[in-house]
Amino acid sequence: MDAIEGTAKARMLDIIENQPDDSSFDQLLRELAYRGMVERGLTDSNAGNTITTDQLRSKLDQWQIYVRQKIQRGLEDVEAGRVVSQDQVEQQIEQWFIRNLRIRRHSGSTGASSLSGMIGKGGR
Repeated sequence: MDAIEGTAKARMLDIIENQPDDSSFDQLLRELAYRGMVERGLTDSNAGNTITTDQLRSKLDQWQIYVRQKIQRGLEDVEAGRVVSQDQVEQQIEQWFIRNLRIRRHSGSTGASSLSGMIGKGGR
């Protein structure tokens, strides 16, 4: 990828111009989103905002333990008649991500959808 230069609009127009003429709207949006993520990653990397693979594995292990505990507590709440909404659970998990992994929402995100996208809503 070329160096990040020019305005966002100019970069977006360049990306679109370099796509096949028969690209669908969704394909163009995916490419723009992908390039935006790559640019953010390069910016973070150049600023030294990175972690090692071992640090990432450790954080993911912590997250898995946290999620298992939340699931267990949720099951206990259901059995005891205390019910929480999916939105409340997603907000709590997202707060954990923000505190522990410094993952943040980007403008235009709706929170639940950004979290669902990060953790692959729907399971494996």
